[in-house]
Amino acid sequence: MPLKSDKRLTQAERTEISDNRMLEAAVSLIVDYGPSATSLKEIGLRAGYSRGLAG
Repeated sequence: MPLKSDKRLTQAERTEISDNRMLEAAVSLIVDYGPSATSLKEIGLRAGYSRGLAG
């Protein structure tokens, strides 16, 4: 079993990860449903954020 890394991510690293998750979710939804059927709420949910945060 691999050991958990003791390295904590910086705020910049966490922001980059979050931005990438949102971008990947947006692209995926636009490809699947088109831009007119894609909302910020759906992007947030697909990226794995809570409903309150996404909406």
